[in-house]
Amino acid sequence: MTNPFFAEVMAGVEEVAFEKDFGVLFSFTERKKEKELRILEDFTRRNVEGLILLSVQEDASLEDFVSSCHIPLMLFQRFRPAWPCDSLCTDDRHGGSLALDHLLALGHRRIAFLSGHTQPSNSAGLREAVYREKVSQLDPQWSEAWVADANYTFEGGYAATLRVLGLQSPRPTAFVAISDRVALGCLAALRQAGISVPEEISVVGYDNLSWLDYGNPPLTSVDHQAREQGRRMAERILLRGKKNDLPFEQIVLEPFLKVRGTTGPALT
Repeated sequence: MTNPFFAEVMAGVEEVAFEKDFGVLFSFTERKKEKELRILEDFTRRNVEGLILLSVQEDASLEDFVSSCHIPLMLFQRFRPAWPCDSLCTDDRHGGSLALDHLLALGHRRIAFLSGHTQPSNSAGLREAVYREKVSQLDPQWSEAWVADANYTFEGGYAATLRVLGLQSPRPTAFVAISDRVALGCLAALRQAGISVPEEISVVGYDNLSWLDYGNPPLTSVDHQAREQGRRMAERILLRGKKNDLPFEQIVLEPFLKVRGTTGPALT
């Protein structure tokens, strides 16, 4: 498990499972649709008590599986009202607004966005949509090139930041990153370029990983309650295993902003 956010979510799942004397199986699909369906079919054959699914798919094959699945199933970071399953997500539009409104209040208008594999309906896609709505209206010099794919990795954040800095246009005064890993790559690139944070450029991450307080400077980040997400999903799955006639529920958790040392007033 290479993504520390998902490690924290799974820690929450395991906490509840351990409390209730259940075990937990993990599997990673590497964003491959065929592998995902094979794993789901394998878990179904094993007669597991429940499934928590963060899917790369948006097509009919997944909907068919969910509709025919007789095991309690929960969608993670997805909401499909017509599907017969529970779901959990955070209010990602609000989370995206928290990061942007913080920067706007500090006077920033030229704000770049380090993105990931976004789709309109997924967590990252909702945050990117908020960014586009707000920044494109406020900054007449906004450029599509200020949205750079960072692939959810430190290395991707580093490379994407350098691409944006190399554009032949006014330099952004702030970066919003799709995750903390991407934000840390951004900070490394800014440091390599000799740019002071937050004196020259501000940076906001997303995840609020537990060790961010020890950065230099410590990263400002949006917290979307990773461990609590895991706990709530496990609790719901186990409850549905006992009471399968419960109405399907969408659980929404509210994010909050943790301001640290990587954001400051816009350089004028």
